[in-house]
Amino acid sequence: QFIAFSTAIKGLLAVPGIPRALNEEKLADFLILNHNNHQTTHYQDIYRLPPAHHLRCVQEVSKPVPQRYWNIDLNKRIHFDTDQQYVDAFNELFERCVADNLRSLTPVGAFMSGGVDSAAVATTAARQLKQQDEQLHTYTSVPRAGFTGVAPKGRYNDETPLVKAIAAMHDNLVTDFIDAEGETPLDNLDSYFDAHEEPFRNPCNRVWMEAIIREGQSHNQRVMLTGQHGNMTLSWEGTWALADWLRRGKWLRFYHGLNTLAGYREQSRLGYLKQAVATALPDSVWFAYQRIRRPGKRDPI
Repeated sequence: QFIAFSTAIKGLLAVPGIPRALNEEKLADFLILNHNNHQTTHYQDIYRLPPAHHLRCVQEVSKPVPQRYWNIDLNKRIHFDTDQQYVDAFNELFERCVADNLRSLTPVGAFMSGGVDSAAVATTAARQLKQQDEQLHTYTSVPRAGFTGVAPKGRYNDETPLVKAIAAMHDNLVTDFIDAEGETPLDNLDSYFDAHEEPFRNPCNRVWMEAIIREGQSHNQRVMLTGQHGNMTLSWEGTWALADWLRRGKWLRFYHGLNTLAGYREQSRLGYLKQAVATALPDSVWFAYQRIRRPGKRDPI
């Protein structure tokens, strides 16, 4: 006969009458990496209100349903006359986004790898902070001293040289290298669950992420910039666009896109062609092909 809401689940579990019961279906989804339901939690009968939704509670309705009040228009397209105009529009938006996230009562830090995404955020922030005569501390996870593990083909283990090269171009960018030696994913689990209240998707990442956060706290930093989701935006190659053009018969656009990608990544056109065809195929056809190619293997989830 009541509804309770809180910014954290622990606030609800403190209310008499609300059980601390496991949501087994949510746990099963988590174990197979199905993260599509954003309303359920790992606790039975405790729900999350998704972003851009509101909830109206009335006595006549036993279980109110969230209503979306805003959504991004995925069909909207922006068209410019030249490639440079696209670059200029992106740069203007990117600069504004970084500037918005630099507003803080305490110093700002940044996660930074040797890749495109986090480095773009960090260097843009450093350039903006220099106008205020401020420094930017960046944090990079590196292997422990003496590590000799073999890197997978096309990858590297230690990002130190690339980060140092980037920092050399910005005199107000201070680099901090964190190796988190001796720490394991099983450390500090109680404090983690107390704060997050849910399982961690990739516990190996927790080790270096928390080590960086602790170092940032020692510099009184309460805001940390990252390159999260850059793979879907800034450094996205556009291979899914190739598949889309292939499905819709946009042959000329597909041809130009294939050549552009091959030149950008210095990879063969045949490799990108195979990837585009595989993406464009219906799932049933792709799974059938995989069963023939790799008998005995189960379909991916």
